[in-house]
Amino acid sequence: MLGALLASIVVFLFLRNWRSTIISAISIPVSVISTFGLMRYAGFTLNVITMLALTLAVGIVIDDAIVVLENIYRHMEEKGKTPYEAAISGTKEIGLAVLATTLSLVAVFLPVAFMGGIIGRFMNSFGLTMAFAIMVSLLVSFVLTPMMSSRWLRPHAAAPNDPDAAHHGGSKSSRFYQAIENTYMRLLGFAMRRRWVIVLAAFVTLASVPVLARVANKNFLPDEDESQFAASIRVPRARASTPRASSPPASPASSRSCGSEIRHHDRG
Repeated sequence: MLGALLASIVVFLFLRNWRSTIISAISIPVSVISTFGLMRYAGFTLNVITMLALTLAVGIVIDDAIVVLENIYRHMEEKGKTPYEAAISGTKEIGLAVLATTLSLVAVFLPVAFMGGIIGRFMNSFGLTMAFAIMVSLLVSFVLTPMMSSRWLRPHAAAPNDPDAAHHGGSKSSRFYQAIENTYMRLLGFAMRRRWVIVLAAFVTLASVPVLARVANKNFLPDEDESQFAASIRVPRARASTPRASSPPASPASSRSCGSEIRHHDRG
């Protein structure tokens, strides 16, 4: 719940439009609830492993909706199209890229479900739950997001066919977005001017993976600090003590006298 709320806030910071935020944020509960049905069909329950998969999927299921929504909004801002026309053309334009991105994510998480051994038993439900959520998010971004965009989005008042319309009071005119864009353009310019340095750094990073893998610590489960300790104390065995002499059994007369004294005391 908290992850979905934070993701929606980030979307609002960039799009600066509450309609766009609702359209993209609604894909999270729709995708997660739809994933419950596939989990039930696969025989999974809500446990630590599947909840971990759903938590990680929150940031992934909203990605497809954001990409499709942003392209639809760009068609409205920069090309002056109506929401209905922008929903059709924007989804068609970005559909192949979204499909490739989603299938690549499925290709990453699905093999995890078919690992062998004890780890495979743990990760089977994790990998399949992630794959279910990602595929559902693809369907949501191609069906629900364009439909809601065509009904809810309102174009910004700008001149049609103006390539800089988005920068004239649109979603890309805020100082927050401009600061990020300027920083990115400077980094991109640095990388383009020193292309061979970037390529060499990429190969060095790739070559360092086997070396780092050998020196990294490995275990089945991470070490945890549970803030508790255990102590074991061993004491010497006690010596057998000499048994005391047993007192002689009371006579019947003395027992009767004790009983009469007790009854007398109760009456008094």
